Amino acid sequence: MGRRLLHAALPLTVIALCAAGLAHAMGSARVAALQVGLVRQGLYVGLRVGDWGWDVAELQFLLAWHGFPSSSFTGVFGSHVKAALRRYQRWIGGVPDGVAGPQTIGALKTTQLPECPIRLAWPVQAGVGSPFGPRGFSFHSGIDLVAGRGTPVGAAASGRVVWAGPMAGGWGKLVIVAHRRGVRSMYAHLSRIDVQVGQDVRAGDQVGLVGSTGDATGPHLHFEVRLRGAAVDPLPALR
Repeated sequence: MGRRLLHAALPLTVIALCAAGLAHAMGSARVAALQVGLVRQGLYVGLRVGDWGWDVAELQFLLAWHGFPSSSFTGVFGSHVKAALRRYQRWIGGVPDGVAGPQTIGALKTTQLPECPIRLAWPVQAGVGSPFGPRGFSFHSGIDLVAGRGTPVGAAASGRVVWAGPMAGGWGKLVIVAHRRGVRSMYAHLSRIDVQVGQDVRAGDQVGLVGSTGDATGPHLHFEVRLRGAAVDPLPALR
């Protein structure tokens, strides 16, 4: 798998995604000041709670691509951004102080995006309705596989079930399977769960049925993969 870096294309992408959100949150006059560089002189001198602007929006965008989304791209450094930043800092072995200084920003801009280190089987044979990546003013941390209600869902790899039941936050009925090398796969919005916590499964074993429980507008499988807690794009690992 090739090395994927995003920093070269980030500023225009972030501006396009965040302009409306920033205007709503801060007012058009302050956004105009940001655009001509009158509000903040010099980027990344230590972004922290209470800061706002294009540099904070870019920080949110970078964190999301590295597996730690922080709610919507607002350009406002609040508690959600701090929590995501601290998770990322722990992930890279840094000091989880919740401040985006030069070392943290340097890591975000120069290190390879995390990738799934194991091969995965498709949990359902279906088209991708929504890919991994930015979606409106937020970040979609998995892929949506569009399939009819009741379609069997298979485990993507051998592992052990560590969650099987409803989960708050829009997941609905959710199954989580722990695999080797720090990988976990997540199967959300199920209409039925067919496994129990502690159960060992093999690739292809049925874990549930496609549904629309939780925050879902219609039947589909939200399939998410995490590497030591960081959300990664499942598509490159699917065979």
